[in-house]
Amino acid sequence: MKKYVKQFAVILCIAAVLLALSAVLRGATGTSDVARTLKKSWAVELPGGYVVEYRAASDEKMEEGGLRFHVLLYDDSAALDDLLPWAEVAGLQTGYGIFASDEITAILDELNVPGGERPDLQSGHVWQCETVKDGFGEEIFLLHTEGDLRLYVVESFRNP
Repeated sequence: MKKYVKQFAVILCIAAVLLALSAVLRGATGTSDVARTLKKSWAVELPGGYVVEYRAASDEKMEEGGLRFHVLLYDDSAALDDLLPWAEVAGLQTGYGIFASDEITAILDELNVPGGERPDLQSGHVWQCETVKDGFGEEIFLLHTEGDLRLYVVESFRNP
């Protein structure tokens, strides 16, 4: 009987280690909740192979709305360059206007994102999507500078 208890304990420990390893590998290969959320909420399919370099959120569950920010680091910028039909905007002055820059800065300020984790809003590409679902104003900004290995994801879910 003791032999079976020891074998069960060993199997249980191995299963726990494999489960923990699976969670770590899932985040390292880019199949994290970030990709699933963007696909479900915004119909944006991220290329795999990223690591979440930084994240901040006002509320992890986002049940009553809130703000989210992710910095995703890729091995190859080519996947990002072709990800979306990027709007080329210098400092977000054209296309979406200065409002986008102000909105992104306000969201990052509210989340207390340190300067070193913020995107350079004076260069690069931006893609913006706004929707209204069930009375919630939802907005996403994806920012990327051509040749850079980072994708910045700024999401806002606010009750109007």
